[in-house]
This record gives sequence, structure tokens and C-alpha cells, in this order.
Amino acid sequence: MNRFDDVLAKFAKNRNSKGCTESEIVSLTPDDPEILPESYRKFLQVAGNGIDDFLTGSDFRVPDLEGTREAANELLENSGLPPLPRHAFVFVMHQGYQFYYFDNESVYYFQEGWGAVEKRFDSFEHFFYSVVSRIEDINRG
Repeated sequence: MNRFDDVLAKFAKNRNSKGCTESEIVSLTPDDPEILPESYRKFLQVAGNGIDDFLTGSDFRVPDLEGTREAANELLENSGLPPLPRHAFVFVMHQGYQFYYFDNESVYYFQEGWGAVEKRFDSFEHFFYSVVSRIEDINRG
């Protein structure tokens, strides 16, 4: 196991995680399954159909991702920005006004009202570590 696998397994333990089947994962990008980073695929296998305490209020589960690319492009268009890159994949949409996507391994963020897309993380692993760290800080009180 590598560090990401260890952190994912530890986080998922006792959190009611529901993983995806390979066919559910492939259904996300039927024309180009290779655009999904390996770490994201691992996350989906463990928690792609939900996990307690993760991104509460955000759409990240596989069943919730349908239409997120179109919604993201609409937000970008309304802000006068170009659409998502061709191989970008929106993996989190929050309340219809902000989203995360990856393009090549990097993770980008956009929020309605901003004038630009912002690169936030070099990889899905770093995004995941950041989310887990925030949750652990909150739980420590």
C-alpha cells in the first residue's frame, strides 16, 4: 500500500463508505476512461457512492455527478470565461455555484462571481488529504 491507500482506508473505516463497481466508474467517462486519475478511481472504489463526513452538502457521489459538467460550463459562461478544457472532469459540485475539476492530474476550483478558475492542488491525492485534514481538525474540536 502507498500513503494514499493508507489514508483512504483509515478515513473510510467506520464511516459507512459505499464503493462503486467498475461499470459505474466507467460510466462517468465512457468515451475516455483514462482521464480519471488512478487515485480518484481508488476513491470511487471505496466511497464513490457515499461516505459519512465527506464534503457534506456537495455532490461528489457517482449518482450525483450527471450533468455537473454542463452546470460548470454554464457557470463559467455566465462569468464570461471559456468552457472547461476538453478532458476536464468535474468531480465535486457544491450547491450549484462552485465546483472542483481535474484536468490532467491537477485540481482546479471555481466559484460563481470569481473572475478566474484557480488551480488548487497538484493532484486528487492532495485534494483528498486537505479535505481529510479539515475533517480531522473539526472532529478534534
